[in-house]
Amino acid sequence: MSDHNKKLADMIILSREKEEFKKMKTIMKKTLCLLIGLFILFSINCYADETLTAQQKKAEKWFKKAERADTLMLKIEYYTKAIEINPNFANAYNNRGLAYSSKLHQYQKAIDDYTKVIEIDPNFANVYNHRGSAYSKLHQYQKAIDDYTKAIELDPKDAKAYNNRGLAYSIHLGEQQKAIEDYTKAIVIDPNFANAYNHRGIAYNGLGEHQKAIDDYTKAIEIDPKNSPAYNNRGLAYARQGSITAACDDFYQAGILYLKQNNKTQALKYVDRIKNADPSSPLINKLMDQINK
Repeated sequence: MSDHNKKLADMIILSREKEEFKKMKTIMKKTLCLLIGLFILFSINCYADETLTAQQKKAEKWFKKAERADTLMLKIEYYTKAIEINPNFANAYNNRGLAYSSKLHQYQKAIDDYTKVIEIDPNFANVYNHRGSAYSKLHQYQKAIDDYTKAIELDPKDAKAYNNRGLAYSIHLGEQQKAIEDYTKAIVIDPNFANAYNHRGIAYNGLGEHQKAIDDYTKAIEIDPKNSPAYNNRGLAYARQGSITAACDDFYQAGILYLKQNNKTQALKYVDRIKNADPSSPLINKLMDQINK
């Protein structure tokens, strides 16, 4: 190869090396920019996570304070503080809803809170049960049934949801057979669910099956000897069967249980029930003596 050709070849190689170097430099710049961008994004996310965690911790403090509060109004105030700090605090909405619905009877406010929980967490099974109960209090029974059904879909072992749906079917819609099926499922899930036996007894009574009703009321009393509604219901069933002495005994026991709850007004109603069943019953004076102590 002549010197001229050799120089030409060297120039071509050098040009190619310069071109490759430029490409490599461009790639390195882009890679560096990408790495810097990722670092910035990671830093922002870390800061956001730290901020969110701090907010969550602060909200959790208000939530725990609400749990310890002595009054419903304080509970609501503290749950509200928790929600203001963390607007996605599902448990705070749920518990505030429970506070609204329990003794304050502010059912629409409760429904609004339960609905917010569902927006945050659509698989929160208990909240459908709670919202169903609130709808039931507002006489929106189909909405209640829909919510109880959703609660059951999410948690097929939710005995309370079956019981509550049974109540909606039985007491509010008069569909006693559907109610009995739901109460029975609740009992299968929880054999010690006294109220489910009591409620199933009411449904059997609605179908005129008084002995089945009495058997269920008796089971409810065996499980929970302080279940005054079960004594009342069994007393009424005995009276329908003509078992007056047994009816008066149950009315007396119901009256005594209400007295133990310091509810003399309710206890006096059972004096009247005994009188209506048997005006000569010695339990009339016996219960009055207990009331007048």
